[in-house]
Amino acid sequence: MLPLFFYLLKVILVSGILSGYYWTSLRNKKFHYYNRFYLIGSLLLSLALPLLNLQWFSFAPAPSSPVHQVAQLIYFTPNSGGGSSILEWDQLLAIGGSLISGILVLLFLIGISKLYLIKSKGRVTPMEQFDFIEISLEEAPFSFFRNLFWKKEMPLHDQAGQRMLQHELAHIQQLHSLDKVIVTLTTCIFWMNPFFWLIRKELEVVHEFIADEEAIAGNDAALLAEMLLTAHYPSNIFSNGQSFFYSSIKRRIIMLTS
Repeated sequence: MLPLFFYLLKVILVSGILSGYYWTSLRNKKFHYYNRFYLIGSLLLSLALPLLNLQWFSFAPAPSSPVHQVAQLIYFTPNSGGGSSILEWDQLLAIGGSLISGILVLLFLIGISKLYLIKSKGRVTPMEQFDFIEISLEEAPFSFFRNLFWKKEMPLHDQAGQRMLQHELAHIQQLHSLDKVIVTLTTCIFWMNPFFWLIRKELEVVHEFIADEEAIAGNDAALLAEMLLTAHYPSNIFSNGQSFFYSSIKRRIIMLTS
């Protein structure tokens, strides 16, 4: 189990270094397409680089040292008293971690199946590049691969509706759902790595930056900013200042108007 432990430690170390560079040099910069591939690349490199040489770090003491002799007694000498050895605790931790990973992956797959269940209950209009699905969920509009879920009560042909439609089409055309599947599965499996969760959250914001940019396409950015506020705060857009301050909506509006 020790090689697996050291591999996970290296993955966390590499992802921490790559994430640190992103946070200090790239975050909130208008290199949205580059940032997207940098975040995906950081995730994949964090998993691949530690496999190149598992002997990067050596934590074992010198063979002749007393500490090494004690370590040999702990790890390789059977316990005559019939108790459990440390290796068995390592195995227990590995089983527990794998169980958590399996549960998270299962929950993710259940979430995907729920989306297709929603699709089966909605009114589906096949288009050339996507399926237009009319539903009654408050979370709409949203998209998943070539499925565009649209709220029935929301007008489609006015200016705001067209902006939102272009926004979701950008997600579909640029395969943002594929990024989300890769990052989410990796995060579920390597849930113990906090930097993967940060990369996942930041990639979602970068996706929104890209889709917002496509929705504007040289038009009035203030209109899309107003639409974002209205969509998230329909009753009173300034009724919850703290949520607005800490949400990604503030970052999106700043990026739109910069």
